[in-house]
Amino acid sequence: MRWTCSTTIPEVRVEFPGTAAHSYRYLTDPRNRAHWQSSLRGIQRLTTVGEGSPGSAGTTWRDVTMVPGMAPRMEVTVDDPPHRWTEIGRWGVVDASLTLTFTERSDAEDAGTLVRAQATLSLPVFLRPALPILRLVVPQALSADLRKATRLIGAAGD
Repeated sequence: MRWTCSTTIPEVRVEFPGTAAHSYRYLTDPRNRAHWQSSLRGIQRLTTVGEGSPGSAGTTWRDVTMVPGMAPRMEVTVDDPPHRWTEIGRWGVVDASLTLTFTERSDAEDAGTLVRAQATLSLPVFLRPALPILRLVVPQALSADLRKATRLIGAAGD
């Protein structure tokens, strides 16, 4: 018998100003997350591997969320600048992965970067009834967070 179930959340796409490298550096640095991710108050215990920069493969930290007692352990599993980045968060019996894909758009009048976000959730089978709700709510929250990040990047300039 399977004890877990998983679902892929519908992809979110947001246009960012500037280069893919600039968007990549900002979005993949865990120290920036609390500025644009509405569910976070901050991060703790940021650890990098060797000489790696924050956000490089192997980086780990704890999210300090708005929900008391919910502090997932985060780890970067893919770091391919400025194209693709993946993290996984683990909290108890729930896993959530997020992959960001960056495509620079030079064909547009105002060049920028298309950021695609794809999330996958894995949770105990007894929580399966929550999956349809999560498939509706998570993309909206992720889209709002990424749109906030575009405003922050735009305000800072490239």
